[in-house]
Amino acid sequence: KEGYASGHIVHHFKGKKHSNEYKELRSIKQSKILEEKGNSGFPNIKWFKSINVEGEEFILRGTWELKTAEWLTKHGILWKRKIYIKYKSETINRVYTPDFYLPEYDIYIEVKGYFSNTDKNKIRLVQQQNSIQINLLFGSGIKKLNEINDFSDFKKLFTFLS
Repeated sequence: KEGYASGHIVHHFKGKKHSNEYKELRSIKQSKILEEKGNSGFPNIKWFKSINVEGEEFILRGTWELKTAEWLTKHGILWKRKIYIKYKSETINRVYTPDFYLPEYDIYIEVKGYFSNTDKNKIRLVQQQNSIQINLLFGSGIKKLNEINDFSDFKKLFTFLS
């Protein structure tokens, strides 16, 4: 530590920048780590395991994702995770992973609490570049899940980003 602090030792990467190719690979790798290993870098978020109607086990982040998964499974609706959608942000290729994909309906769902401008821009880019609609499910909708029993009412809980 003293060598770095005094300047006698200089880190081998100081002053250099990662290539766009490296950033793209890192984006894909980070997405896969989060989906496959769970709690990695988010110590304040609760992690859960849940099983879909096909018996596949997935890791979920937070109680809202868990409640959504449980509702879908209870109503016999197949949901998937580990869906990796490529998009370009500035000059870098990145990967977006939706919280849920419903293959029978071709519906992507993103469960959101805090929705930052960065998140909004990312969702817009993904939608525009992939010609898909990402359905946003906020906490107010998740709180209503116990009151609804069919998929048409479930879809009414979605918010769309224009």
